[in-house]
Amino acid sequence: MQNPFKKPLELLKESFTFASDKINDGLQKIGSIGNDTRNKFSDYAKSIIIDLPLLEKAGYRTIQVEAGISIPPSLEIHFKKIKDLTNEELAEIREEFKSRKTILLILNALIKANSFQQAISNEKFKSDIITIDITVPPEVKVKFKRVEQVELPPSTN
Repeated sequence: MQNPFKKPLELLKESFTFASDKINDGLQKIGSIGNDTRNKFSDYAKSIIIDLPLLEKAGYRTIQVEAGISIPPSLEIHFKKIKDLTNEELAEIREEFKSRKTILLILNALIKANSFQQAISNEKFKSDIITIDITVPPEVKVKFKRVEQVELPPSTN
């Protein structure tokens, strides 16, 4: 009698071996990132982090920064909106930031994400954190949280 689990177990073993090999390849690539690449990313990240407090003028406070040491490297920045500005005030700030291209790009992404937040938020779900992930490709995330606590029915266990 043939074992009915033999084929699925072989497939699982092959899949595990494949995934394990890919993880090992990735870790080797990360470990072999040259000093030059690491230094360039480090300098780039520092230049952005130094300028982040400027965004408070535009109403966005940096809450947290995470650096991803991967291929490609990433810089994930979490913002909280702290004040509203008029379009005229934002235009002045954009003009002030025009020589700081990365900060200007981040500001424009924050403004668009804030507009999206306002359009989607409702009485049950609110969002006050915007995350910008500077990587390839860049990504902007908006997380919505339930405003009210939901009462769950008692457990029947």
